[in-house]
Amino acid sequence: MEIAIEAESPLENVVVCDLFGGGFEVENPRLNPESLPAGRFGDALRPTYLDVRDDRVVFAFDTLPQGLSRLYYVVRAVTPGRFTYPATEAECMYDGSVQATSDLRVVEIRP
Repeated sequence: MEIAIEAESPLENVVVCDLFGGGFEVENPRLNPESLPAGRFGDALRPTYLDVRDDRVVFAFDTLPQGLSRLYYVVRAVTPGRFTYPATEAECMYDGSVQATSDLRVVEIRP
């Protein structure tokens, strides 16, 4: 999965939470380092903290630079069907005026 974030100015204490819909499992790079091969995602922004859960991935940044940044993680399709993929959310932890939400998406997994 790719998440693109565009910041108009540098931001501090940013959290990005990406819930994933039914039918997917995340590949935890701490358990499987091969899930994000070195060099393949060279333009990826490295989070200060990464939390991989059963239903979401949470990226935390001490500082998010101005401009376009990209985040990546790997999911595996495990259940066929048509699923609503929840919105990705980003916010500054200590400044409630800075927040963003993506659109909902529909994803179809075919056997």
